[in-house]
Amino acid sequence: MVHSFAVAARRRRIVVLLLTCLAVATCPAVPEAWADGVPVDQATGAQKRKAQQAFNRAMDHFEAKRLDQALAEFRASYDIVASPNTRLMVVHVLGDLDRPVDAYAEALKTVKVASEAAARSDRYQAAAESARKALKKWRAAVGLVTVSVVPAEDAEDGEVPEDVTLSVAGKAVDRSEWGETIVVAPGQCDVVLTAETGIARKEIAVSGGAEIDIDIAPPVRGASGGSTGPDPGPDGGNGSDTGATNDGTALRIPAYMLIGLGVAGGVTFGVAGSMAQSNFDDLVDQCPNDRCPPDLESQADDTRTQQTVANIGLIVGAAGLATGVGLLVTSFVVGGSEDEPDSEPESEVDLSVGPGSLTITGSF
Repeated sequence: MVHSFAVAARRRRIVVLLLTCLAVATCPAVPEAWADGVPVDQATGAQKRKAQQAFNRAMDHFEAKRLDQALAEFRASYDIVASPNTRLMVVHVLGDLDRPVDAYAEALKTVKVASEAAARSDRYQAAAESARKALKKWRAAVGLVTVSVVPAEDAEDGEVPEDVTLSVAGKAVDRSEWGETIVVAPGQCDVVLTAETGIARKEIAVSGGAEIDIDIAPPVRGASGGSTGPDPGPDGGNGSDTGATNDGTALRIPAYMLIGLGVAGGVTFGVAGSMAQSNFDDLVDQCPNDRCPPDLESQADDTRTQQTVANIGLIVGAAGLATGVGLLVTSFVVGGSEDEPDSEPESEVDLSVGPGSLTITGSF
């Protein structure tokens, strides 16, 4: 076989690359949790030295544009000693990573901790001011949502039960943070309240720079789940009611698109594969013992390219058909059960693969 090892290696690289991209694209981002270290004015000498070492490593990574490593080291330093200067550097790194929602949320926290530290030492006044500037820089790129959880209409004691949980934009919100500002990305934002009596859900449209306040209450006992009423729009007013039943039609458009993509991938596989096979047969006849004359190298390169295109077409076609058919079946199942109350909010999966990567001096 002509260049069989090269072709096989190329196939493996393509398959691994596509599977990696699919895995990254379909896995939801998980917020990075990190704990506060001891306050600077309470840290021991050993703790300060250890935190400074991590800070210095982080600065080396930051200046070399190794931003993921810098973020990890800055957070490791802050886990030892909770210095406002270190947290400010986290804001800068998140901004350089083009993560405005995370950068804005960290800047909010940095303003608070730096202001508290500045009351005890002027050393951290600059950190507080820099964090405020970061808030202005990223304000137009994020939306601010404040959710007030109110008792259900039939609540006898006028209290929200302890077992009620809240999530905003897919992230759980601790009960102690209810009523506080939540930073979200512009677009559709789901607010979901889960209680023993059912699930209340509101969908709000958030635009960049918007600030929205909403109230949400657990469903009344015995009532069906769904929306608790009209949802506020970007200006905080009433929008459309999302309590209507879902007949599954919303899933069919992406299903048909994916099926079309699968068919296109299959056609690409057939055409490119046929061309590659034809060229391959010619090369077999003219290259005894798998050795080709120099004037046939161009034809061999064309064959490898056609085989690569065929392989990609096969993978994309199979994935598109499988996903599209699955969505189509799901849409009819959902449509057939529209009289049943929703037991939990629907999740929407948006799959996209692009060319993106999977990815100041001082002391702490």
